[in-house]
Amino acid sequence: MTSFLPDGTFQKAYSIADLKVGVTDREGRYTVSAFANNLFDKRYARGLGNGASGYSNPAIPTAQGRTWFPGRDAFRYFGARLDVNF
Repeated sequence: MTSFLPDGTFQKAYSIADLKVGVTDREGRYTVSAFANNLFDKRYARGLGNGASGYSNPAIPTAQGRTWFPGRDAFRYFGARLDVNF
């Protein structure tokens, strides 16, 4: 039995881990925190596909390739945050 999905248009299940640490003063006015999203740098796609460039003309060869659209957290990133309540 053949699959209806072209090769490379689906991905295995995955999970990502985020980390956040911070401190707050006793009055709760200031909070300083640092974070790492996608801590283990798990690459995943929001969408996958196979495609060709150019027009559909059998006389003219076209470039074939795979496309992928990364998700918002598909790459690891770090940051810091300062919150002030007044």
